Amino acid sequence: MKPVFTPIPHLKRILKRPAIRQITVFGITATSCLFIIFHSKFLPFPYMRNKANAAAVAIPEPPGIRKRNQKCHSDGDGDIYGLGVRIGLYLQWAAGFILRNLGSWERVSRVRTASNILCSSLVVAEVIEIVSGTALSIDYLLSYYLTIALFYAESYNLVYERPDQKDTLVYKLYPDLPLVFQNLYFAAYTLFGVWFWISGIHRTMEASCPEQAAIVFTFDLHDSRWIHAAAAISLLSGLLFFLFFAIHLQELAHKGLVHKHILEPLVWLDGISGSTDHMHRRIPIDFIGNKEHRSLATAVFDCFHYTMIYLTGPLIAITSVERMISVNNLVTPGISGSSGQVIALFTGCVSMGLAI
Repeated sequence: MKPVFTPIPHLKRILKRPAIRQITVFGITATSCLFIIFHSKFLPFPYMRNKANAAAVAIPEPPGIRKRNQKCHSDGDGDIYGLGVRIGLYLQWAAGFILRNLGSWERVSRVRTASNILCSSLVVAEVIEIVSGTALSIDYLLSYYLTIALFYAESYNLVYERPDQKDTLVYKLYPDLPLVFQNLYFAAYTLFGVWFWISGIHRTMEASCPEQAAIVFTFDLHDSRWIHAAAAISLLSGLLFFLFFAIHLQELAHKGLVHKHILEPLVWLDGISGSTDHMHRRIPIDFIGNKEHRSLATAVFDCFHYTMIYLTGPLIAITSVERMISVNNLVTPGISGSSGQVIALFTGCVSMGLAI
């Protein structure tokens, strides 16, 4: 019985063989992701940054709102969510996403290691600032989106084994060291959020502007209903990540590391991935399969499932971060003025170079 690594559905039969078609599809996907990443920086959201943007809005604002928009801004933490940090983390996510599609297992592990070092450093820095009372209330949610929500789809390796019965599949989780470490800091920072929403938020610095949170759409960060819901979600999510950590740690203790040749990725860009033929063997579950046995409804469901599992969370995280920074008028130093931004951007560029 050989376990098969199944990070994403199999799209190979959609793209066919010519590498140029595969590169074209990848280019369209990458362009769409970049548009979603940066669109909220340029589209006119409710709070405008300057008079030029305000003049472009057809609906007039009351004088008090105009005055607040012109003068109200808060100094954000460039080392936590400055432009360089955000671009670097977005590139880290994109690199991992590309490599999982290519089936480059070794490189996925390397990129995850870089992401762990970068994200855990941001988490430790943010915890210190929150405990010492030097962080803004909005900082925890921004850092959580960037370090955990963006990467949550990578928190497990789902594999399946085919027993002697051909029609039976057994799903299992297989760990590696970077994944176990990621599970640990995911669980720790998420459970830290329970204390933050109950008590820590009252110890943070008061911002110059009324603070707005976002889950795509914005709302009052200090609304009591949101705070109670956020504390409950943090508790449940933290326990889930801790469960992943415990399962993976137990697997490591009993079976040791799973070597790369044991895992067979599902590849849909194999023409340019450099993967071996061993990694491209057909498996029982694929994205399209035989047309005779697949209906349009099934294909649509598979697309929906793929999007919900691997794209929805990261895209919500990216959009929410950009909206919160825009709506709260958070001002951070330029990339060259912050060592944290330079390091994050450099790490993201290296990982992206490794992926492509």
